[in-house]
Amino acid sequence: MKVSCLTFHDSTNYGTVLQAYALQTVVSEMGHEYEIINYSTPEKRKHDTVFGRNREMSVLQYLYKLSNAPQNLYKTHLFRRFTTQHLKITRRFYTMDQLREYAADRDAILAGSDQVWNSEMVREDSAYFLKFTEPQKRASYAASLGISRVSSHQRSFYQEMLSDFERISVREPTGAQLIGEMTGKPVRVVLDPTLLLTKEEWARICLTPPKRPYIFAYILERNPQAQIFLRKLQAQTGLPVRYVTRGYVSALRDGAAWLPSPQKWVTQLMNAAYVVTSSFHGTAFSVNFQKNFFTFVNGDPTDSRQTDFLRSMGLYGRLNPDYTGVISLTSPDFQQAKTVLAEERIASKAWLKNALLEIAGRDRL
Repeated sequence: MKVSCLTFHDSTNYGTVLQAYALQTVVSEMGHEYEIINYSTPEKRKHDTVFGRNREMSVLQYLYKLSNAPQNLYKTHLFRRFTTQHLKITRRFYTMDQLREYAADRDAILAGSDQVWNSEMVREDSAYFLKFTEPQKRASYAASLGISRVSSHQRSFYQEMLSDFERISVREPTGAQLIGEMTGKPVRVVLDPTLLLTKEEWARICLTPPKRPYIFAYILERNPQAQIFLRKLQAQTGLPVRYVTRGYVSALRDGAAWLPSPQKWVTQLMNAAYVVTSSFHGTAFSVNFQKNFFTFVNGDPTDSRQTDFLRSMGLYGRLNPDYTGVISLTSPDFQQAKTVLAEERIASKAWLKNALLEIAGRDRL
């Protein structure tokens, strides 16, 4: 069976690339021919490329982007090397007509994962809701809205996009509730693709780990709480920090001076003594690898991706931990997480397998 997947593709985002690898691994192990659809509108390409400027970017934002150009060129090289070695990606598509022509020869098209259904991030592009192919070929796997509430306009948009979408699975309970209320359709909550692979399966692509203990820091945006906590944790433990850089400005300001490949990112997180992160995938990998981790979100913890996940794993206390006194270095209790992950891996893979069976017809598999 020919299966393709369309995600909100950011070719230099660790979470996006690694979840693409994980879903490819799972679907391929089911015996299907699998491809990742490389889709990008001209406007999105301006945003993603090293020197591109889209219409939403201010002059100051563009100058900041240009200041990071040398680093981003190197990062692009690292990710392209990983993509070439580990991912099966189509040629680049730019239009719905190109996608329709491609999809005509495919048996099933998946949407997912990451924030593929975040209407603001995808700019309400109907391609991410698979409108370029027949409804009977469509399914979503772990699609994420990335929000906990919708406006009246967003409600109308989602109702239109999902009116003929039958096989819907999402990553967060909040997203499932929202879509269910808006469409009246059954929605299944499944694991993020990165969690479908065990620690041992991720270890297959890992490199040689560092010999000495360290703190792994993956902080996506400016987060004063995380920065203060990280400095205190470093002072308390005396351990060096491997801080994934976000650019020259952040490197000077935060001491973020390390740029790993996707493989090295997984390797370093897997072998860290402590993890400090503001990223969903930083949190997800920490739980999967049972690391002593601390997650921070700016402002009130309303990011449904982080809050829903940590609640389901029994680890909500790791979100925005108190650091006014001595930091507790006690490792989390992962018993509930281990049980939930084991059960949900089985259930999530079964849902995906059955969705593809329904699309193909059981007599064809």
